[in-house]
Amino acid sequence: MRFGEVLKNSFTLWLKDKKSLIYVLALIGLFAVLAAGLIAFLAIGSLTNSIRFIEGSDLTQVALSDDGNIIFLAIAAIVLLCAFIVFFVGTFYVSALLEVRALQLLGFNTARFGLIKFVKLVLFQIWVSIMAYTSWYNKVFFYYLIGLILFWVTSIGVFLLIERIGNILLLLATLLSAVYLLPVIYNTIRLSIASAIYLHEDFGIMKAGRAAWELAHKKVLGIFIAFLLVQIAIQILLIIPWFVLIIAANVALLLTGIELLAIAIAFTGMALIIIFAIVVSSFAVPSIYSEVKNSPSEQPPAPSGLPKNTTALTTMQTNEPIERMRASIQRQEPVYSQPQRQQSYARRSPAAAGLSAVEKAHVNKLAAVLKDVSHRYKESEIRQVIKEKNYSDRIADETIKLLQKDLKNSK
Repeated sequence: MRFGEVLKNSFTLWLKDKKSLIYVLALIGLFAVLAAGLIAFLAIGSLTNSIRFIEGSDLTQVALSDDGNIIFLAIAAIVLLCAFIVFFVGTFYVSALLEVRALQLLGFNTARFGLIKFVKLVLFQIWVSIMAYTSWYNKVFFYYLIGLILFWVTSIGVFLLIERIGNILLLLATLLSAVYLLPVIYNTIRLSIASAIYLHEDFGIMKAGRAAWELAHKKVLGIFIAFLLVQIAIQILLIIPWFVLIIAANVALLLTGIELLAIAIAFTGMALIIIFAIVVSSFAVPSIYSEVKNSPSEQPPAPSGLPKNTTALTTMQTNEPIERMRASIQRQEPVYSQPQRQQSYARRSPAAAGLSAVEKAHVNKLAAVLKDVSHRYKESEIRQVIKEKNYSDRIADETIKLLQKDLKNSK
């Protein structure tokens, strides 16, 4: 696994992409909703206290009564709860959109993502967590968990009958439970790229979970190191902003004496830090998935009749700097079923099929590998090889166009 590529894609792939930046703005908006909910909660509480001191007001009697206090507190709680629900659901949805966009920028042709897919994604994440804690895909760990549960039941029963022996058994059960944390951590790492598979492939929940487990076989250490490096890099980059944030909040409090101003500065800074971490983490999962997916051991052999050197397509990744990505060219086409997608590309003019810098790099490398042998094979055979390497239809189309142009020029 190329850890440098994972870090580069996680931290830079979204910087020059307009759609990704729009999602970042959406995250900022969600934090604004959360802030509005908190302000409304504090304002209602402050209003409740201030009404107590308004003499002659009709609201005074209501506010002074227990029922009045309950009404105001209930309103404040509902407002805050709604803000939290919108914030958490919206944040998860935008994170999924960022992950889908990362897959597209890495050259993957993603499945349609809508409201139904999002709901299924939530259920899928719950399912993956259950599978990680129960070791569902690993029979040895699963049977260990079953035995551990039975041992706990036995220990509790013995404790109720013979307290001294029961204490020893309960202590042993606790130690065995602590040991089981190691398989849980292993399972969690192995299933950590499951969301990328689910968003990339049009799989069901059960099939996507199994695919993630099998794809990460013998790659757990590499996945763990990649995630660890990303998290370490995030922490290093955020150390200075964190200290600046603390200093700014304290200086504002000392100069103005207004606590709300210091809180506002701290909240704004924390929101930006969390948004940065969310975006980088959302791009890290597809980046790691791309490295695992494109590793030579995971690629099938080339179809019969095609040159063996076409397997070099499996490990291709762009070396072109993301800074060169043309912000004016975005992938805007909708996701169709296979026949509809082919018709869409057939109708599209060459000028409309804009490619990002990452996709152009894929096209150039594919063309370089197939250039000397493309004249021996049909277009459908070349397309089959490219598509089997999980490149998108656009990359396949543009590669074939480039090969045809080179063949025509050579004549």
